[in-house]
Amino acid sequence: MKNNSVSKIFVIDNCKDTQQLFINYFAGKADVISAYNLPYALKILGREEGISLIVYNSNLADSQSEAINFIKTIHAQFPGLIVGLSALSNEKYRSELSLAGCFIVTEANIAPALVLTLLCLKLGHSLRV
Repeated sequence: MKNNSVSKIFVIDNCKDTQQLFINYFAGKADVISAYNLPYALKILGREEGISLIVYNSNLADSQSEAINFIKTIHAQFPGLIVGLSALSNEKYRSELSLAGCFIVTEANIAPALVLTLLCLKLGHSLRV
């Protein structure tokens, strides 16, 4: 039987390498739920309870405006932290993602460590590191 107190990280990204990065990083520390496209992500968001944090790769959308609108949709349904993944070179776009509802926007390769830190702060204790 699964422990309901285990953190759940919902990763929305069509890159299998990024998904695997999170799965490997959080093995034994948190459950990672994966969605590889936006329609499936919305289905999961509507039915999955207890999500601790969402990671969203903004490159999954067809356009920047679609990514912004998707973040607004998620933010309206999910009161928790949303971490956006985007290239750090586009400051204006990163700012728009933050205004739409992302708590922070970062690069995929450093996101797992950042997510771990955010979860520890949110939970008030460390995960089994």
